[in-house]
Amino acid sequence: GMNLPDSTVSVSSFTAKDKLDVRLAMELCADFVALSFVRDVSDIDALARYMKRYGKDKGRAIPIIAKIEKPEAIDNIEQIISSAYGIMIARGDLGIELPAEEVPLIQRRLISLARNNHCPVIVATQMMESMITNSRPTRAEVGDVANAALTSADAVMLSAETAIGRYPIKAVKMMDRILREIEREQWQQGGFSDDLDACSQSASGPSARRAAAHAANALARELKLQGILVPTHSGHTAAVLAACRPSSPLIGLAIIEETSRILALHWGIIPCHIDEKEARNWKVLSNDISHRFRLTDTGNRVLLVSGFNDDEKHNEPLLKIMRVDRGHRRSNQS
Repeated sequence: GMNLPDSTVSVSSFTAKDKLDVRLAMELCADFVALSFVRDVSDIDALARYMKRYGKDKGRAIPIIAKIEKPEAIDNIEQIISSAYGIMIARGDLGIELPAEEVPLIQRRLISLARNNHCPVIVATQMMESMITNSRPTRAEVGDVANAALTSADAVMLSAETAIGRYPIKAVKMMDRILREIEREQWQQGGFSDDLDACSQSASGPSARRAAAHAANALARELKLQGILVPTHSGHTAAVLAACRPSSPLIGLAIIEETSRILALHWGIIPCHIDEKEARNWKVLSNDISHRFRLTDTGNRVLLVSGFNDDEKHNEPLLKIMRVDRGHRRSNQS
């Protein structure tokens, strides 16, 4: 890549090399593809069109993660978020294209905006840069990873630390320890920052899904529910609920296996692939899943959220509190 600050580059973000790479990704059934140097929604559309053409006989197109590393992307961020599946804040190139002191504020704003639109956001680049050569991170790097969790990022990503670093496993384990410690504190304090706002604010306007997510979050808090179960085809309903940061474990019950893998990127969703006939009996399903994930240790109620369709005209929302039978044993299908 070339960094040309204060310059407008005419070359397309979707290059000939990208076409070769995305073909391989589709053949390998990758869960996501990340497009570098996105400037506006046309870059994402070009990749999506190419995957649709190439993948006509090779399965469905792969969800696109837009890498935010150009000033133009910041200017067009609302349209990018509405078009891409998720965004990655690639701070290395972003810090070259823009003044470095602006990057932390941009990171915070992008995380908030993405979360309000139920778009998963990854914070990446130089998170534990010193661990390329050292076995321990600096205190500043620990704070950087912690800050990503405190500001509600869905995921953090290592690059050189695990690609060419001397301590790749230690880097992953250290990052995991930091995130678990921060999120343990957030759970114990009873919530996450601005969780209700994320349920109610969106550029796309009101929707039944957001209203149901708001209600589910309130029920989880008030009733101290043991879990929230979300049967889903596309994963959209589970993603909206995850953006609310519910105080109960969120189980995404995906009928399509690819959906269950995609849901793993979203904060807090525990994906579970189920057979379609399992979803037909809610009582049996709730008992099976609750025992499978040990949601009956300290209580006996879970919330089932279902009945949503990507075409809102066909919505039949359902929020049902289910009592779990403590003596129930999972069926052989589980």
